[in-house]
Amino acid sequence: MTRVSLIVAHDEGGVIAVDGRIPWDLPEERSYFRRVTRGGAVVMGARTWETIHEPLPGRINVVLTKYIAFVGKGPAWVATSLDAAFGMAEHETESVFVIGGADVFAQTLPLADVLHLTRIQHTFPAGAGAVYFPAWNPAAWRLLSSETRAPDAANEWAMTFERWERR
Repeated sequence: MTRVSLIVAHDEGGVIAVDGRIPWDLPEERSYFRRVTRGGAVVMGARTWETIHEPLPGRINVVLTKYIAFVGKGPAWVATSLDAAFGMAEHETESVFVIGGADVFAQTLPLADVLHLTRIQHTFPAGAGAVYFPAWNPAAWRLLSSETRAPDAANEWAMTFERWERR
């Protein structure tokens, strides 16, 4: 099986979304995401698919949903199981990235070989509509790289890009 990577950004409290939206707008974080995932396959849940507005260019887009009749907004493959999603992705590329949402992260975290984690150095108001990255045990992983970017005119908050590999 191809190596499975998770790629996620979250705030200091683990929030990945609030009310169906990412609560930050950080061009540097988006650029990192594009750089890491380009040329690979991205596997996502149906709600994540609906929030990105269009297929991510330069990648195979695979939507994981339990509804076989799911109709998306653009060209993407639809899978009703993780095995099917990974099979579709592996058929086309060696790089498979799980990009969300929380339920898909929770299902795939035990299967992942690599975790690309962007830590947004800010705490966003979460409230009832907050979605969190699942709890994970850093002791089961080895930190391979970590790079912190200071805030600037385009990026309001500092962020740290980390790459972890399962031990």
